Amino acid sequence: MKKISIVLSVLLSWSAGVFAEGDTPNQELLSAQIAYRQALQEYSNHQERLAELETQAEQIRRRLQQAQSELQNIEQKISEAKSAQENANNTLQAAGERLDKIWSASRAY
Repeated sequence: MKKISIVLSVLLSWSAGVFAEGDTPNQELLSAQIAYRQALQEYSNHQERLAELETQAEQIRRRLQQAQSELQNIEQKISEAKSAQENANNTLQAAGERLDKIWSASRAY
């Protein structure tokens, strides 16, 4: 970017002298230099925007990867919780059946 600035400074200094002469070929040269400078600035702007977008995309990819990892952890915890819930349900059902049997037996006496 520094090199571009130096080139533009030299061109602008030189073109100021050319413009003062007022000669048609020199005016065309100045016009071409101005167009080149504008195109270079636009190119630079697009290059900066592209770099910015690529950086944003990389940050999003990292966040996505982290979110996917977190999702896998949560899904594993859900699976473990469902298994624990099933075990608790089986234990509760067995305890309820035992209680019913003992209650029925105690009422028979």
